[in-house]
Amino acid sequence: MLRNSSARTSQKYNLSLPAGVQLTALPDGGYVMLDAAGQSVGRIDSPWAKDATSKDLSTRYTLAGNVLTPTTNTTGATFPVVADPKVSLGLRVYVRYSRAEVKAFKARNALIAGSSLTGTFKDAANRDRCVELKFNYQGIVMEWTSRARGSWCA
Repeated sequence: MLRNSSARTSQKYNLSLPAGVQLTALPDGGYVMLDAAGQSVGRIDSPWAKDATSKDLSTRYTLAGNVLTPTTNTTGATFPVVADPKVSLGLRVYVRYSRAEVKAFKARNALIAGSSLTGTFKDAANRDRCVELKFNYQGIVMEWTSRARGSWCA
């Protein structure tokens, strides 16, 4: 989080990737992590930042060796500014539901009664939030979250 206009607009992250894993740039500005066989083993989502008024700010990554640097243009921004790079490593499947999809589930009563996951969807619908489910490679839900904004929450 950038609290005011004096905050640094760039932050360097030294990446410690597993042996044989390489980063490959994606068209959306993010990166995919590929193992020696070319299989995806992780991802760095596209960069994003929003100011205190929820205005999207121009953000980009640069990669030099194993140092990833996100940079945010804060010109005209209202502080504080949130910029939160998301890194996923391992075999996971992410299912993301937009605000509209979450509300549609609630409207159709298409949720499992009594589960804490149902509570998450109902709460997200009532609070105008998105929901993300994370499954392991066996198809078991490992965790879930709701959020008000972010690179995937529209």
